[in-house]
Amino acid sequence: MAPRTEAPPLDAILDEMPAGSRELWSHLEQEFPIPPDARGLFPIAENVLELKENIECLANQADEDFSHLIAWAEAVGCIPLESELRQLPALTRIRESSGAFKSPLHGYNGTYPVWCALWWRHQLDPHSSHIPGIYKWLQAHMVVAHILLRRNEVHISKDRKPGWKDSARRIRCWHEARYDWVFDYLAGDISKPEYLIGALDELTEWLNPADHDPRRMGSMQSSDVLGQRHGIPEFKNNIAFAHGLMRPPEFEGGKKLNKNKGKRGPRRIQHYIYPDHSYYQVLSEYGATEVSWGGRMGQIKLNRPDEKIQTELKEAGLDPDEYDDLSNVELDIGYLLGEEDRDISSESEPLPPLSTIFANARAKARHVAMHAQRLSVERRRIRLSEIRLIMSVLEELFHESDRSFRLTALLGAVSLVTGTAYQSVCSMVVLRSLTRHEKVRHLAFNPDHDMWIRSLFYAPIRAPMGQEMSGKQAVEMSPRVVFPDVWGVSDHLKNEFVQELIEFSINPRARIQPFRSKSWRPAAYLRKWDEKIAERMALAGLERRWQKIDNMGDVLPSWFAGLEEGAHLENRLLFDRPDPMAQTHAYYTAFQRAELAGYYANELGGLAERLDLPSRDSNTHALFASKASCVTIDESWVGNDRAPRVEHLKAFMERVRAKAPQVGSPYHRRDMSRLCEQHNWRTLYVGLALALGTGFRSVRTPVTDLTAVHEASQTMLLAEKDQWDGRHTRLVVLPEALVTLVKAYRRHLSQLFLQFPVSFPLLLKVPATKNRDRSRYGSAGFHLDLRRTLFFLAWQERGRWHPEEFTGATLKKHCDAIEPDAWPVANAGRHFLRTYLTHQGVAATAINAQMGHWSYGEEPWTPHSAFDPVQFRNEVRPALDALMEQLGFDGRLP
Repeated sequence: MAPRTEAPPLDAILDEMPAGSRELWSHLEQEFPIPPDARGLFPIAENVLELKENIECLANQADEDFSHLIAWAEAVGCIPLESELRQLPALTRIRESSGAFKSPLHGYNGTYPVWCALWWRHQLDPHSSHIPGIYKWLQAHMVVAHILLRRNEVHISKDRKPGWKDSARRIRCWHEARYDWVFDYLAGDISKPEYLIGALDELTEWLNPADHDPRRMGSMQSSDVLGQRHGIPEFKNNIAFAHGLMRPPEFEGGKKLNKNKGKRGPRRIQHYIYPDHSYYQVLSEYGATEVSWGGRMGQIKLNRPDEKIQTELKEAGLDPDEYDDLSNVELDIGYLLGEEDRDISSESEPLPPLSTIFANARAKARHVAMHAQRLSVERRRIRLSEIRLIMSVLEELFHESDRSFRLTALLGAVSLVTGTAYQSVCSMVVLRSLTRHEKVRHLAFNPDHDMWIRSLFYAPIRAPMGQEMSGKQAVEMSPRVVFPDVWGVSDHLKNEFVQELIEFSINPRARIQPFRSKSWRPAAYLRKWDEKIAERMALAGLERRWQKIDNMGDVLPSWFAGLEEGAHLENRLLFDRPDPMAQTHAYYTAFQRAELAGYYANELGGLAERLDLPSRDSNTHALFASKASCVTIDESWVGNDRAPRVEHLKAFMERVRAKAPQVGSPYHRRDMSRLCEQHNWRTLYVGLALALGTGFRSVRTPVTDLTAVHEASQTMLLAEKDQWDGRHTRLVVLPEALVTLVKAYRRHLSQLFLQFPVSFPLLLKVPATKNRDRSRYGSAGFHLDLRRTLFFLAWQERGRWHPEEFTGATLKKHCDAIEPDAWPVANAGRHFLRTYLTHQGVAATAINAQMGHWSYGEEPWTPHSAFDPVQFRNEVRPALDALMEQLGFDGRLP
């Protein structure tokens, strides 16, 4: 045996790594054992970086953090290429006399098996074969499982080191190209631990010696194949133990426990949560409660689609936030136990019985759900009396002789009436134009029209539509919200900064100018507020939160939040507040700027009457005085830029009707092309009507059964959103013309199948991609009855027509064949309907129920809801009937 090549001391390696690497190395060694001399360091660190995406994917599934492993590999990579360490064979590879290279880890495979297995990479070129990619996943699974087992202190067998020696040996062997047959069993969704465990089970079964006849093994040696069985069960079990998918065997000190010994049954592992055990524990770091049911442990949190699915949803015009699972509530442990001042420590303390905790959690969750409804009677909403007190204190301070007090009160008043934070008010600018799209990141003011201007850069969060579509197919967007100064605060701004405004007005080239003078001192105004105004507000009896200048910008948003239950969008757009309950509404709604400004002006006008504010004409000195606005805002929109224009849709539907083949004499059975062409036109026509009338999501077969229309109430159930418990199934109201159109289409289908050949299928096998279908059929696919659903007919190369599933993508494809981008995105109907109903003044709660856009606590059809279905139909149906009439849908097929 050749002598080992000497490795340098560890200190020599750490000295050439970046600062802080010593602590990082020490931290990693606790979970990932590294040889004292770090043999094979550089190839292993490089391989860890190549496995970065795989490791991060598995870490996200396990809800664990592996950033320190990646940071360690990056730190090793910072050692200069010209360093002498990179030339040492012990840290890289050993060159033999024959010219071949070999691993420097001989003798370490038993003591550091996982470390050694990371030195190897697959022999095949990753650009020409998929096998190296699968090999990388195996290495990533091995590393993640190894760290998870050590991190969770799951001790399986102290003397066998949980089978890592055999597992790592198997991974090392499979890097050779002659074992490519192994990867035929592992190909698939190998990123999922559940899939890999099943694939390894199949591979182990196939490698059973009893199932193989050496005489029929072909070119593969039976000993070579069957020898690969060793280590696979250990590898599979370690992955299952690490991810909580299987109970580890009960070992203690290397000896299996006697399950029949003792009256109390077998002894259980202290650190493992068994499937029949439920528990709760306090997380000292976060102060939250972690709950486990059936051995599947996980902190209560929000579940959302992965990044790949989110990208697909955005391309189809679907809001990824709409698919968040908000069924659970995270509760603070003090709030849950009724002891909000409880000092949480790491020491064990007696806690209430488990049943008491769960009952209390259920009640608290219901309490959170009620808070989410944002009713006008909520105590957290500001009261009219509190607004009156705030305005009276500001009014009093504004008339002080000290100008700094006047400016402080004036800035507080601007923050109040615009719903803008104090820091942004101090950065306010003067803007000459209401239509130009200057990039203003803070509040702006137009002195010519007395209008407040706020730029929206983050609503909605997505790439804008192309210029060729904006304003033609889709509504034209403006990045600004404008609303009038109906309380006259801007008059005092112009008086205080008259010289600056004069300079601005005489400079025609200036479009933006900061609203400040040479004596501008925001920090001094903040001190004045803390010294005097906050004290006055405390004496007036205001809550502590309304005494701070930082909270003046929350006064009107708090008032607007309770004006109408479910109306979250106006508050978000006017005051640019990041509201999770309005996120989906903003994604699908285009708001007319004139209507938004009118909404603001009407509400503040009503507040002025209730507060008995004087008019500006009768009192020019008051800080707050009602003032009429006579500015006309041209038609322009803000928010969603995916909503098609009504005029464009009307013209497009006329083209669809004009192109549809006219109904004449009965077709001859041989005239299949004309028959199928007319069917596709009719399916497109009815599909567009359903998309515009119901706002269904552009998923696979959004409407599986057209006979599910309830004609008496003219409603239909839609369950196209993927939820395991069906709680997002919604009842949609149908306009009368659409109900008649669906009945006509069903008659068309009955006549169509009478003219088809006998060999034409009546059923279409489609994937069951939603829980709606999987829960009903219990399989990965199901058969659509073509006599009661929408479907297209596609031409096959062999001269036959075959049915094609109706999806959002196929709907857009057929629309693009008539006019490119006539249907801007696959989900355009959903964008249009929400925008149209909002423009027609339909109540926000009714729109949310029709679209399925409710949040936690706002569900209209749960047992605890008081939502009235009759009032809901009366609210929505007139707007839908007007829409059908406007677009030319009269219930007849073309």
